[in-house]
Order: sequence, then structure tokens, then C-alpha cells
Amino acid sequence: SQSKLADALYQQGRHLEEVSHREAVAAICTKSDDLQTSLNARSRLAHTLSKLDQHVRAVEILEQVVKECGHRDSPDALWFQDNLAMALSRVGKHEEALQLKRKVVQTRCEEFEPNHPYTLWSQSSLAKTLTDVGYYAEALAVEEKLVKASLETMGANHPNTLWAQDNLAITLGHLGRHEEALDLKKEVLKRRKMYFGPKHKYTLWSTGSVADTLLAMGEKDEALKLRRREVKDRQKIHGIIFADTIEAQLKLAKLLTGMGHREEAIELQDKVVKLSREAFGPNNPDTLRVARSFAEITSPGPTQEIWSFFSPKHLGCGAPWG
Repeated sequence: SQSKLADALYQQGRHLEEVSHREAVAAICTKSDDLQTSLNARSRLAHTLSKLDQHVRAVEILEQVVKECGHRDSPDALWFQDNLAMALSRVGKHEEALQLKRKVVQTRCEEFEPNHPYTLWSQSSLAKTLTDVGYYAEALAVEEKLVKASLETMGANHPNTLWAQDNLAITLGHLGRHEEALDLKKEVLKRRKMYFGPKHKYTLWSTGSVADTLLAMGEKDEALKLRRREVKDRQKIHGIIFADTIEAQLKLAKLLTGMGHREEAIELQDKVVKLSREAFGPNNPDTLRVARSFAEITSPGPTQEIWSFFSPKHLGCGAPWG
């Protein structure tokens, strides 16, 4: 079915191809009498549009979804509201997004216990938005409580606890507390290696996250060493043109270019783009997007533009949960 095909394309990071299938599924579901299925399909479409930076359209779709969903008795009403809040933040409507997120957290707290997974998830999502808009002190307070609650209810090795600690570390970095952030990220990396194994996607994500903090501290050589290791492992496990591998390779290319290793970055670019063209075709939208992204990095220009990518504003996006 088109829905399964869209899911497969999503897993591969081929969002430009995915979106046409999501639109078709949403159109079919909207014509049916099943409102919940229609709302879910349009919500998934909005998520894919956000992946393509089409945030304005994503907001329009989610606003309609939330409106049609109506009251909070619907099982997914709060999820739709939270998704809308994230989309609003992406179009610069930060205060509106925060207001909606606070409303979701309040409702969750009324419906569930303080340490219920839904309550904790909503608080984590709120902290993420607070971080996005620069309210780092408030985000830190929320995240410290989340880490404590997660440790008490789920234990030190639970995936959600590790995400909570990782997000706390990212916020510490935004506040300039890089040593604390690095210590916490290394602890998370250690536990992910023990819990998931050294080659799991969460472990590899942590490896890159530690590299980000090292870079913020000026430890470029150590950051480069970790980034190389992450890319090598991702290539070995998923292949060169898997979505997460491509993202890691782009970060490596940025780092190489910023450190004056432009030729190596171009060599990496040529390999990835060549394989993308062979696998998907030279005119495939995702192939063209990969080629353009690499070209923007490796084209001759001031290195300060490359290094701006590694400013605290850009390092570590975090995630509500794993």
C-alpha cells in the first residue's frame, strides 16, 4: 500500500519521494468516514513536510487537525496539539508554541500521575521548546526534574532516562557548562554501549553528541576522531546512503572543511553523491538534495561560515524520548 511505501521511504530519509505518497493517503482517508484515520494520516503528512522544511504548510495542516479533533476526550488530541506546538516553533511562533505546550503539560498532569510516561513525555517536549527559544534556565529546571523522575521510575539504563540525561547535557552546553555537559554525555554514551551495544543507532547518536561538545570546547582533533568513528560505524552497519549515515557524513564534511581538510571532504562528497545517483538516479529529488548539501559545505568560502554551524545554537537538537 502507499502508506507502507511511505513508511519505507521515511526510514530511508527519502522524504521528497515520501511526501507524494503521504498526500495520496491523506486524500483517500479524508474521503472516508473514519475521522481518526484521516487525522492520523494528515498528521503524518505534516511531519514529513516539516522534514522538508515546509513548516508553514505543516502548521496549516496541523491547525486543521487540532480543530477537527475537537475536545481532549479524543485519544490523540494532546499528541496533535503537541505536534502543532512543535510546528509553530519552527515558523517562529515561539510564544504561541510555548503556551500550547504548557497547556498540554497541565492537561497531562490532571489526567495522569506526575511520573506517568505521558506526563514525563509532555514535560520533556516542553523543555525542548524552552531550549529552542533560549529559555535555558527554565528548560534546565524541567530537565533536572525529568532526570530525577526517570531514574526513580525507570532506572538508570532505560532508554527514556538516557534521553532525558542527554537533553539535560545539551541544555548545560547552551548555558556554557561544557565540562558538566561532557561528563554527562560520556556517561550516557557508556550506558548506551552497555544497554544497546556499540553499534546501535542510539549509541552512535551519543558518539556524535560527545563530538559536538568536544568541538564546542575547542577540542577539534578529539571531535574529529569521534566523528570519523561514528561515520565509519554507520557506513558499516547501514551503508553510505542511509539517511542517518548521510547526516553524519555531512557533519564530518563540515568539520573537515572547517579544519582545512577540504580535499578529504570533497572525496567523501564524491563517494556519497556517486552512490546516491547509482541507487536512486541522477535526477531523484533526494539525490539532488544530498549533492546540494555537500556542495554548500565544500565550495570555497570563508571558514567562519563553516564554523558558525558548530556554534552552541546549532549543536545538539535533543529529543523528547527515544
